[in-house]
Amino acid sequence: MKHKGAISVIVLITMSFIAMLSSVLATVTYNEKLMSSAYYNKECAYYIAEAGIERALTIIDREINKRLEEISYIEEDEDFINLTISMEIRNFFSPLKSNCFDELIKEYEKASGKDSAIFPQIIEKPSYYDVKAELDDIYKRTFILTSTGYYSYSMITITARYLIQETADAYKLICLDWN
Repeated sequence: MKHKGAISVIVLITMSFIAMLSSVLATVTYNEKLMSSAYYNKECAYYIAEAGIERALTIIDREINKRLEEISYIEEDEDFINLTISMEIRNFFSPLKSNCFDELIKEYEKASGKDSAIFPQIIEKPSYYDVKAELDDIYKRTFILTSTGYYSYSMITITARYLIQETADAYKLICLDWN
């Protein structure tokens, strides 16, 4: 009868150990869920930023080819063509005309320039992109697009440098850098 309370102590120690182990496992599981959610949000923000660049490229490609087709009958001078390309890119993304890109999107796509009306219907979280363009080198016909994608509380920025290359039938946009 000396060891009558020993089993109670062993059961109590075992239960305490199981409770501590359960607490640690719950904390690890919760942290894994948070990290997985953060990774998913960053991936979504990346793809939204990429969508911004793709939309900007579509518009730039269409508008530059349309404009250069108009002037190709008039002017063959390289400097004039470079200046026209420069002015077209500035017109779409000028900080002084911040609504110009939005208006162009509304005209072509019937949406706002940030897709704020489209993405939430699909993925149910606040998400949009913001695209900016700047000329890199007018004589080499290069420009830089910067697109920031927002998804939930995550934000990713992509910067891409493009070359406008003349071909026999049109001008093509060629990606030089992407990061």
